[in-house]
Amino acid sequence: MDQTKAINRYRNLLVVSVLLLGALGLALYESKVEQYHQQQSLNSVPEQPSVKPTEALFSIGTDRYSLEMLGNDFQSPLYQIRKMSYEQQSLVLQEAVIEIYIANKLALSDNKAQVMTELFPELSVSDDEVADYYQQNQNTQTPPLDALRAQLAEYLLALKRESAKKQLLNRLLASGEAQLLLEAPKEPTDTQ
Repeated sequence: MDQTKAINRYRNLLVVSVLLLGALGLALYESKVEQYHQQQSLNSVPEQPSVKPTEALFSIGTDRYSLEMLGNDFQSPLYQIRKMSYEQQSLVLQEAVIEIYIANKLALSDNKAQVMTELFPELSVSDDEVADYYQQNQNTQTPPLDALRAQLAEYLLALKRESAKKQLLNRLLASGEAQLLLEAPKEPTDTQ
C-alpha cells in the first residue's frame, strides 16, 4: 500500500506540475498578447475591430483573431482542450478545498483526534468487510486471506477516506461554506 500511496502522490504531483506549467505558459502568452496589442494600438488603423487581449488567440499582420472568429473545425477542438483542462483543474481544486479545510479545522483545535472524528465519523474497516472484499476479488493466484488482511484493510480504509472526503466536499459546497470559483469554458458558437 505504501507503493500505491507513493504512486498516487507522484501522479498528483505530476498533474499539479503540468497544470502549473500550463498556467505559467498561459500567463506568459497573455502577457505577450497584451504587449503586442499595446504596440499595435500605437500603430493601429482606426477602423480595425477591437478585440480584448485575453480573447485574441493569434494575429496575422494587423488582424487579430479570437476563438469566436474561427470556424467550428478549430473552435471545437480548442473547446475540448479547455474543457479537459477545466475538469482537471476542478479535481485539483476540490482536493485543495478539502485539504485546506481540514488543515484549518485542525489548526483551530487542541484536540486533533476529535476534529478528525467529527469530520470523518465511523472510518473503520471490519474483518467481515475485509473477508467480503477478498471473496469478491480473489482468483486462482490470490494469496490466502491472512497474508493480505492488513493490506486489504488499509486499502478499504483508504477507499472510505476518499468517499468521506467527497461527502465532506459536497456538504461544504451545498452549505456555501466553500465555493469553486473556476469558470467553465464557454461552448463554441457555430460559425459555419
